[in-house]
Amino acid sequence: MRKVAFQLFTAMAYLDRMEMIHADLKPENVLLARSDDGTSMRARIKVIDFGNAMHRSDAAMYYDDFEVQSLHYRAPEVPARVFLHAPV
Repeated sequence: MRKVAFQLFTAMAYLDRMEMIHADLKPENVLLARSDDGTSMRARIKVIDFGNAMHRSDAAMYYDDFEVQSLHYRAPEVPARVFLHAPV
């Protein structure tokens, strides 16, 4: 589990460096994949569904229309319109 979590955090750090917001990260959008050689038993993850992804410069749209997020995974501060101005 620790290795899977590390891979997910690494993917999120990459998106942060690219100044991208996934906007719909949930368990259904994190897949387990086989290794490239197909023989290793090591788990590898893939983050999918970038249909709602946007550049950080478009974050105002993200807060103006919080409907881009899946309802069941929406952070409570989003519909309450409590905005965090620093990375958490």
